[in-house]
Amino acid sequence: MVFEGTGVAAAKLYKGALKPGMAATTIGWGKIDDVFGGSESLNLKMAGVYIGEDNVCKAYDSSYMSGKFTSNNGATTCIDDSKSTGNGPCDGDFGGPFVITVGEEDQVAGIYSYGGGPEGNAECAANGGFNFYENLYKQLSFILSETGISL
Repeated sequence: MVFEGTGVAAAKLYKGALKPGMAATTIGWGKIDDVFGGSESLNLKMAGVYIGEDNVCKAYDSSYMSGKFTSNNGATTCIDDSKSTGNGPCDGDFGGPFVITVGEEDQVAGIYSYGGGPEGNAECAANGGFNFYENLYKQLSFILSETGISL
């Protein structure tokens, strides 16, 4: 769908399996440094990230959100920051997209929900840290019922 006269197209929803080690991109205007009170970016930023192993993500999540995460193909998908240390979401990126590239096309797989450093602290993109995204395809029925949108 292209919005007439704008050249802007609606984003496609990624419906495939999300597998550990799979490359993805996270996008946002969040903090560009990891210092408390640091500044947000004035420019839209993108960072290459990788989906984490289910067992590692479960361990992160059990100490942080009491086990909301079940698997990368559940309602929530996990990014393991040790695979891309220094790149990833930070404060101010919440609600930003998580994108999978299929062929030449970017498809939205999720939106940023929560994350932190290896001890669950507010550290961004730290080795041993984690970030969790809501899987939009798995949440689609909830989104449609809450918004009243029909497809």
